[in-house]
Amino acid sequence: AESASPSDAESASPSDAAPASPSDAAPASPSDAESDSAKSESTASANNHTDDFTIVNVVRGEDDGYGYWDLEVTVQNNTDEEKNFLGFQIDELDANGNILNSYMSYNKNACETIVEPGQQFTIALTEETDDGIAGMQSRYCEWGDFSGEVVECEYSEKFKVMF
Repeated sequence: AESASPSDAESASPSDAAPASPSDAAPASPSDAESDSAKSESTASANNHTDDFTIVNVVRGEDDGYGYWDLEVTVQNNTDEEKNFLGFQIDELDANGNILNSYMSYNKNACETIVEPGQQFTIALTEETDDGIAGMQSRYCEWGDFSGEVVECEYSEKFKVMF
């Protein structure tokens, strides 16, 4: 594939090109520009589900004597509406921070969990002690609305903890 050189980028200035159509031209008045900006911001915020839920605590349990340990992950609903929490993305990490396994972690009791605004919910995961898991990280979770749609909620910052 070819890439543009810096001189190509400098010579193709957007101000040198004429608008292709009237809709590409600048708005007729400042009030038009403000209303276009407001429309774009309201659309962006309506579709933004960043941090609807966040991970607020992770507790690693001890070996149960049978080769397993529990990992309890607590999430919090940061919205002003109740949400049906479905699960979160999890990367299991080795001692060097490399990903051993990646999956969606769902409520192991396979029941719907309605989490009220500000309320927290803890999911207990069971892990094998010989898997070499030394930490975990998560980039997003999923919740469902009451019509059955699944919404992916990204975290503004990746959650990561080493044990």
